[in-house]
Amino acid sequence: MSVGVAGTISPPLAVTPEIGVELVRAIDAGRIDEAFALQKTVIRIHDIFLRLAGPFGRTIYCEAMRLRGFDVKMYPRLPSKPLSREAYDELRDLFSELNLLSSAAKVKSA
Repeated sequence: MSVGVAGTISPPLAVTPEIGVELVRAIDAGRIDEAFALQKTVIRIHDIFLRLAGPFGRTIYCEAMRLRGFDVKMYPRLPSKPLSREAYDELRDLFSELNLLSSAAKVKSA
């Protein structure tokens, strides 16, 4: 937005919309340092999603929504593999670090 675009559609922000909202607010308010920090967070989330989407398909989004506390069912048109324990832990650890885990996910992870 600071380079002339009017908006964006970011698949990882479908799971973490509050980060996207805060990013836009920071840009609009001219809080550039905050906007850059938030953009780096978006990039971290996007990198994990992009890397895990190859082997696990849409499952990454389903599990991410579950970590956020949504009771998401798997109804993909194309079958997707379940996340490996390592992939799940990586996603959970990132969401924990970013304070994005639901209370239920925190209990499940303990």
